[in-house]
Amino acid sequence: MDRRTFMAASPAVIGLVGTAAPTAARAFDSSFGPADTTAWDRALATYRRAEARYEQLCDECAAADQAVAHATPARVDRYFEEYGLGIGMTRAQIAFYLAHYNLRAKVKIDQNATLEEFEAYQNQTLAARKRFRTFEFDAARRAYYPTYVQAQNDLMKVPAPTNAALLMKVEIATTSQDEDHAESMLADARRLLGDA
Repeated sequence: MDRRTFMAASPAVIGLVGTAAPTAARAFDSSFGPADTTAWDRALATYRRAEARYEQLCDECAAADQAVAHATPARVDRYFEEYGLGIGMTRAQIAFYLAHYNLRAKVKIDQNATLEEFEAYQNQTLAARKRFRTFEFDAARRAYYPTYVQAQNDLMKVPAPTNAALLMKVEIATTSQDEDHAESMLADARRLLGDA
C-alpha cells in the first residue's frame, strides 16, 4: 500500500477531511502567521537526531532478539497457543495453567513432565535474553521513546515553510495516525496549496 492509499484509508484522516477547517484553539494549528524557515530547520534537525537515535535503539533490540532466536530451541507452539504459558512464569503459574488445560482437554497431558519440559525451555530462553541483553536494549528504547515523540510533536507544531516541509508533515501524520498531526498537516496544506 503506498502512502496515498494508506492516508486515504486512515480513520483519523477520513474524519478530518470532511470537517470544517481547524480553529485557532487546536494544538497543532499552523495556519496563522508566516512560516519561519529558521524555526522549521531547527525543529527538523532536532527531530532527525531523535529519529536516528530511536531507529538505532530499535535496530539494537532487533539484533538482540535475532541473536536470542538463534541461541534458543525452536518455538514450541503448544506451550503458548494450547497451554496458555508465557516466558517468565513461575513454577506455580506453569502448574496452574497446565492443570487448567487438563480440566478442559479431551486428551490429557502429563502435567509434571510438561512442566519440566517448559521450565527447561524457559530457562534456555531467559539465559539467552540475559546473555544478549534484550531487556537492557528494550528498556533503553522505551526510555528514549518519549524524547523521540516530543521532537516529532515539536516539529509538527512549526508551520511548514515549503511544499517539501509539507510533504514531511504528510509522511509523519500518515505514519503516526495522530489527530493533532493530521490537523497540522491539513492546515499547512490549505495555507501552502490553497485551491490547488
